[in-house]
Amino acid sequence: MGGASPLETDAAASYAAEAAVFELRLAGTTASGQVRHALISKAAEAITAEAIEWGADLIILGPSRRGEFATRLRGSVTLQVLQHAPCPVLVASPAGKADSHHVAVAEHAAGVR
Repeated sequence: MGGASPLETDAAASYAAEAAVFELRLAGTTASGQVRHALISKAAEAITAEAIEWGADLIILGPSRRGEFATRLRGSVTLQVLQHAPCPVLVASPAGKADSHHVAVAEHAAGVR
């Protein structure tokens, strides 16, 4: 298990990252981002490793793509990052869907500066 099949195209991922960075910069926040490829089974580890390497102040993720039952049964990348992140994690719904998903901010107590 743990294939490398993308959940979105490289172009879509790049656009999403660039748009998020653009919005954060417009709001006066220093921001940068990159699209990285990782095995699906290792995505959370790759995200936390990158955050450590960059000295990230914040990780921003979308909500889990799995349903509630599947997330409870098998976990999710978002939950794994929340548990192991070296800095605060913002879990945000896509624009226009804020009322259908909860927006949450979580901090990993050991990593908060």
